[in-house]
Amino acid sequence: MAAGGYHPSLTTDQSEGVATIAGEDETYRTVQAAINDATAGDTVEVRSGTYREPIIVNESIVLSAPDGATVDGTTSQQNDRGITISGDSEPVVDGFSVQGYDVGVAAQDTAGDWEIREMVIEENEIAGLSASNSTGSWTITNSTIRENYHEGVSAAGSSGDWTIQSSVLERNHDDGINGDYSSGEWTIRETVIRSNGDEGIDVENNTGDWLITNTLVEGNDDDGIDADGLEATGNWTIEDSTFRENGDEGIDTDNAQGDWKIRNTTISENVQGINAVNTSGDWKIHDSTIEKSLRNGLNTRGSSGDWTVDDTIVRNNTIVGVAARNASGEWSIRNTDIENSTVGVFAVASTGDWRITHTSIKNIQLSEFGFSTVNEGIGIDARETRGSWEVSEGRLETIDEYSVDATGAAVRGDATGNWWGNPEPDAVCTGNVTCENSLMEGPSDIGASASAETDTSDDEERAERDEPDAEEIPGFGVSVVLIAVTTFSCGLFYRNRLDGS
Repeated sequence: MAAGGYHPSLTTDQSEGVATIAGEDETYRTVQAAINDATAGDTVEVRSGTYREPIIVNESIVLSAPDGATVDGTTSQQNDRGITISGDSEPVVDGFSVQGYDVGVAAQDTAGDWEIREMVIEENEIAGLSASNSTGSWTITNSTIRENYHEGVSAAGSSGDWTIQSSVLERNHDDGINGDYSSGEWTIRETVIRSNGDEGIDVENNTGDWLITNTLVEGNDDDGIDADGLEATGNWTIEDSTFRENGDEGIDTDNAQGDWKIRNTTISENVQGINAVNTSGDWKIHDSTIEKSLRNGLNTRGSSGDWTVDDTIVRNNTIVGVAARNASGEWSIRNTDIENSTVGVFAVASTGDWRITHTSIKNIQLSEFGFSTVNEGIGIDARETRGSWEVSEGRLETIDEYSVDATGAAVRGDATGNWWGNPEPDAVCTGNVTCENSLMEGPSDIGASASAETDTSDDEERAERDEPDAEEIPGFGVSVVLIAVTTFSCGLFYRNRLDGS
């Protein structure tokens, strides 16, 4: 009899036993019986087969199915939890598929540093894996968590430092990962988070620090990352990753207070690339691409932190490349390309100081929509600003209206020493700004594209992020089905969804 008086139903022949403890001769008729006899440090090995037996692991053991085994709750009358990790135990659970339960792997309120690896957790009613309110530093490695009817991973209120690596979280009906009000330090590396029914990563009011590296977040119905909230104080680092084709923002951080560093990352084909309205932390975006947003590439309206954008491409965003209306922090944009939008930099009524150097702003054109909240065809819109402005050693060309509009600016802007598309520009600037001493020819050594020419690895890295090799997508050690994400369609959104910065 298994723990709790439950008689398991097995589809595997029990005559020779289904589990052993490594180093011992005895075989066990149920998985739970072997676990109950094991002590900390033991390895329980389970034969390949399908087990309709909920499992409880309350010791720091290794529970392994070397040839794979399925824990199946689809026909069970007690289908609450497939595998339960309890207390402060620190087990390693390896090689199982878990399906058909309310929760596939349940580790709520645990305190141990446990690990699951080489797992497939799918088609469970509530969550694939639940670790809400856990305090331990747990790890998910080389696993697939998919098609669960709510979250893939639920870790709301957790405080431990946990890691998800070399895994796939896909097609869950709600969030891929939910960690609202969590406080630990999280790491996600070499992982795919895609095609989930709400956010890819939903961590509102998170206070812990995050590292995301070498990760693909794509095709989720809402935001790629939703990290907003008045109580969100965690600091974030994102490196070598891609956020694309999400149904709303690529990254949404409204009202968050933490600092953000984004490096060598592509944010593409989202409704908005980065939404950082009313944030107060400092931001650094380096060697990245923000492109093809249905609205703005960067929307930082009302932000108060300092922003640095360098060696970055901001292109083909429908309304504004960089939107910073009412921002009060200090801004530095350098060695950056901003192109193919209706406004390049929209900084109306900002109060901080701005420095835009060695930057190319071009192909800023009137749209066919007529967005009411912006003056279209402006390279840099500095109307009603209160801070000091400097634009130097840049290229501002193929701009329908003004390259710089500083109407009503409190401090006279300095836009001397730039190329305006020809050596004798006519009315390229208006308002309280000086645009004299123009360059006699267009410099070729400015912008992110020029920087990349001196270091071809940047181009290669961007190409790899844009078109990742399917064979290099993490999770190759488990059963993974690669699916094509439906092409992003601007036609799905109404004009009032577009209109605003």
